[in-house]
Amino acid sequence: MGAPALKSRFVLVATVVTGCTCCVGTRAAEDAAASRSAPLGGEIIVAGQFAATGPRYSPDGTRIAFTARRGSKNDIAIVPSAGGPPTFVTKGGSNIHPAWSPDATRLVYVSHSGGEADLYVIPAAGGAAVRITHSGAAKAAPDWSPDGRTIAYSSSEGGDWNIWSVPASGGPARKLTRHRGDEWNPRYSPDGRSILFSTNWGENANIDTWAIPGGGGEPVRLTFGPEDEVTAAWSPDSRRIAFLTDLGGLFVMDLASGSRTNVAPGEGFQDILSWSLDGRWIAVGRNPKPYRLFQVSLDGGEPRPLGLAEWNVWTPDVSRISGAIAFAAMDRSGNGDVQLLRGPGSRLVRFTANPAPDLHPAWSPSGKQIAFTSRRDGAHNGDIWVAPTTKGGPAVRLTWLRSAHRPRWCSDNVIVFHSDRGADGQPHVWAVERGKAPRQLTYGRREVEPDCVPATGDVLYVGSSSRGSELFRTTLVGGQATQLTHDGASARFPRVSRNGAWIAFVSTREGPSEIFIMPSGGGPARRLTSDGGEKSPPAWSSDGKSLVYSVKRGEPQIRRYAAPACSLHSC
Repeated sequence: MGAPALKSRFVLVATVVTGCTCCVGTRAAEDAAASRSAPLGGEIIVAGQFAATGPRYSPDGTRIAFTARRGSKNDIAIVPSAGGPPTFVTKGGSNIHPAWSPDATRLVYVSHSGGEADLYVIPAAGGAAVRITHSGAAKAAPDWSPDGRTIAYSSSEGGDWNIWSVPASGGPARKLTRHRGDEWNPRYSPDGRSILFSTNWGENANIDTWAIPGGGGEPVRLTFGPEDEVTAAWSPDSRRIAFLTDLGGLFVMDLASGSRTNVAPGEGFQDILSWSLDGRWIAVGRNPKPYRLFQVSLDGGEPRPLGLAEWNVWTPDVSRISGAIAFAAMDRSGNGDVQLLRGPGSRLVRFTANPAPDLHPAWSPSGKQIAFTSRRDGAHNGDIWVAPTTKGGPAVRLTWLRSAHRPRWCSDNVIVFHSDRGADGQPHVWAVERGKAPRQLTYGRREVEPDCVPATGDVLYVGSSSRGSELFRTTLVGGQATQLTHDGASARFPRVSRNGAWIAFVSTREGPSEIFIMPSGGGPARRLTSDGGEKSPPAWSSDGKSLVYSVKRGEPQIRRYAAPACSLHSC
């Protein structure tokens, strides 16, 4: 009865490098076996693509509440019934099966966030949730009575699953069914006189739909098919019910005649259905990997996707002042916008909203500006833009090269980036200040992905060598560069810690693409990660104890998990 696991493509991960200032670069010998055992796993902070199940239309039909599974977390979200971006009502817990109050101001749902499964009521606009049951037994699929006084739900309290009810304001729960077997998914009729539910009382233990009086009483069997008929829901006029079957598809049955119509054939439909106010649509989850929300028209035609676009997270950066994370959220078409996560459990904030892609965000040292690459304004291959982090300020275009990428700040006035608009047509490192023309800093072979050392203003970058790509260091005025790595492996995305002492970078020196750290002046490098996959540039936290990065594998997530440097080599 919970949401299914999903599979998708990008993961945003935070690696904690806790409590050690002495264990990087202090030993010449590498302990490869120990480094390969770096731990994985951890807390998911936010995910991009999510599975959507259990839709419920609001009483006025304008919104749909549903369960959104992001990584290992389930949360309650709301989306306009016409489609659009979701609003998350709960944050980072185990919250499922929302149902609207009759006045559409509140939602009841099942939460495991307190360590036990109980019912909670929360304002639909978000806010503090109130716990209304306290048994701790497993619960599912609550439903609000039409008069707003009672909530029915299914629970395994006492053994088998039965239908229970509880006052909407909280209080003693009442058991409504006491038959052998399991009953679940209660749904009040629009007049409140009856409650539908599914049960396995049928012949050969198949599942059928039954009904009891709203206050409890003798059950009446409504479906008699040979297949399992589950998760029924009343039509707004109480004359029909919709249900799913294990033989495939969504069915509508006329209660007076018993005739049934398969309105959406096929497999992959998920439990919990909801009728629109006008009785013309049924919302349902379906599994095109991952589960998405669809609206099925009773007038015929293919199920209509609700419009929850799949998106992926990439190129995160962390503010050195506030610790907020900026990252690019991209959809399948390649369009992207910069989004902000200001803290664990906070809501995502869209920082840019433009039809053209905005990618590669970078916080200024003061945290007052974000630079990013954008293809807006005719820059089809991208240029550097800057926008203030306070509300109301417009984005300003800094370059007109029509090919400028991956901005990084050296100070609140100077940004470095790479571009192929030099005389030789090869990518090189450039610098730009607001109101001034950009200037080229390097003139070697393919120099890309720069970053700055805050204390000195020196510039790190990736340059081609005779054996591969290596890390180099130069100054903001250009000149002779110093080579920092010499192993011939593919080194990418150097990022300097806030104190300037360490460099994190991505390398294939030990096989798969992993993140390493080394002294900023060069020296032995030590591996931090062991999760493989294509990684984005790592970003240091403001306290220097964690790294945020995204990886092209699994679900799109921001995660915080322990991979202490000192667990690889003792201090």
